[in-house]
Amino acid sequence: MPIIANFLNGLGGKNYGLSHAQKTAELYDGINISRIEVSSLTLVPKTPLHYQKLKGKFVGDELIDGIQKIIALIRNVLLRRNPQPHEKERREFDSAEGFGRQ
Repeated sequence: MPIIANFLNGLGGKNYGLSHAQKTAELYDGINISRIEVSSLTLVPKTPLHYQKLKGKFVGDELIDGIQKIIALIRNVLLRRNPQPHEKERREFDSAEGFGRQ
């Protein structure tokens, strides 16, 4: 039976997502997952998290932060499955980590 996992991008808020992506990859490594789906957090009005944002207690990600976290998740999952990628793959991963940074 195939196992489909979901990565909820943005739930940790700003400055937490990269470690979240790494820890999620560690979790996925212990499960035989056939597919990973990615969802992005949507703050729904009148929910506890929405009220936390209004009070400044929750700071969400910028779009570029979310993209970097998805790249980090993919990189971590792939590197766990192939710990010694070819040099070309490693350069592609490393350049993707800097995506959006100037």
